[in-house]
Amino acid sequence: MRHLALIICLIGSPAAANGPVTWSELLAPDRLMQSLAQSVTLTIRSFLDVTYTALDVDIRRGAVTVRNIKAYPRIAATDFADCRVEIRRLEINGAGLASPESIKLDLRADDLRMSNTCLMPPVSEKLAEAGLPTLRMPRAVLQLNYHVPSAKTQITGFAVADDLAELSFDVDLDYFWIDASVPDPYPVILLERAEVTLRNLGIWELLNEAMPDEALNPEVAPAILQLGAAQSLVEAGANEPFAVALSAQIAQAWSAFLLEPKMLAAAFEPKAPVFVDLVVFEDRPGEMLSQLAPTISATPITRVSPLSVDLLRSALSGSTNLSAEDRLKAGRQLATGIGAPRNIEAGIKLLLPLAVRGDEDALEAIAALRADAFRAEDYAKMTEVAVGKPDVVALLDDLEARIGLATAITFQADFELNPSFDGIATVQDLRSRALDHLEGSRVPRSFARAAYWAYLAAAAGDFVGQDVLADIEGRTVNEQDKVAWEAVDRAAASRALKDWIAADLPARLKSQ
Repeated sequence: MRHLALIICLIGSPAAANGPVTWSELLAPDRLMQSLAQSVTLTIRSFLDVTYTALDVDIRRGAVTVRNIKAYPRIAATDFADCRVEIRRLEINGAGLASPESIKLDLRADDLRMSNTCLMPPVSEKLAEAGLPTLRMPRAVLQLNYHVPSAKTQITGFAVADDLAELSFDVDLDYFWIDASVPDPYPVILLERAEVTLRNLGIWELLNEAMPDEALNPEVAPAILQLGAAQSLVEAGANEPFAVALSAQIAQAWSAFLLEPKMLAAAFEPKAPVFVDLVVFEDRPGEMLSQLAPTISATPITRVSPLSVDLLRSALSGSTNLSAEDRLKAGRQLATGIGAPRNIEAGIKLLLPLAVRGDEDALEAIAALRADAFRAEDYAKMTEVAVGKPDVVALLDDLEARIGLATAITFQADFELNPSFDGIATVQDLRSRALDHLEGSRVPRSFARAAYWAYLAAAAGDFVGQDVLADIEGRTVNEQDKVAWEAVDRAAASRALKDWIAADLPARLKSQ
């Protein structure tokens, strides 16, 4: 049946009415994607009656746009028979062909209207009494960004319902995937941060009419709520100190909300990513909750204090009067775009000198960035920053792959003028120096120096030295890389031969 639907879509798509369709047109990526989208529509129609006026596809952006959607239950349905949903414009965006490292899904719905008859009777009746026969959402957005190499995931969402509420959430996962190695697959989630905010646009005025008076009294309700919340948390597996602290937060937030019913917010910010064990969460939710470090508030929960304008001006002007603490703060916020409008180049410019001096916080901020955030000119400092920092060494590899070997070589340290042979007693010592310069984990990365020591090690019969040379040559991906490396390689071989003789390395190694 699915194959039949696809054939119908391919043959009967709108373009066919305009004249004969060539094979190249029939098999064009956008047309195939549009046909697939139409096939999905036919599948949906097996469950709901759905119509639309236009469907556009752009495979380069990974985007599908559908306009003037109308959906309602099957004509024969009795439950919710009067339910109607209309969406003026729905856009579904993927990562596109230019983003192979990420899986992205952006859903945007403009002017979504749903009749209150789509909801359960108590709710629909309440909305009808309030003069809201139709719920209207001017805009609803859901964004998911999954970075395949790191498994980091960002999920954000926003929706506003006229005269009711505005909901927004932001979730950062340090790692996410599904463990399918067990009979009952389950998600592996490492939560880094999460925040959800609900703003009152009229929903509170509808709900509070059905609430008991004591729950609405700002002098009585907080104490009752605090006692009940603490008891519930302990019964759910939370330890008593945490239960007392969180229940106090809940009571304080509720008291503030009753006095000024604008919003309620919750944030979860553990010091380090926490494994969200769904089994523990189901059996002992209080215990799981205590690990997530929740914050409850009736005011906005800010991730970071924004930079002052004066500090921002000084940071951008390159002022030498800034303290290391201010440089770090400005660099972080400019690089991430949280606390100040994003300017990655300016942020890195502030962070790199601190990282070179060994500032752990600056190093952490640098390591958290993607390679495409750096300029080729940053590579030289990055080779210094990477020493002793495996996370930054990995970032250095990514940056090198992006700028190319020929460019990387120009920013690396050149040959030593007078290399010291102190401490060279075995072939393994020659090998270690070659590997150190190749990896960049103990000394700044330099392929020229790595090749020099690799030629000496290979001459002494070490196969690892030969492998180092093959490794570097394997990093050449185009003619420019090959030409640049051949020049360095010839110079390394020439210097190695000269010093092999001058230092009489055969005798040195033999005597040891």
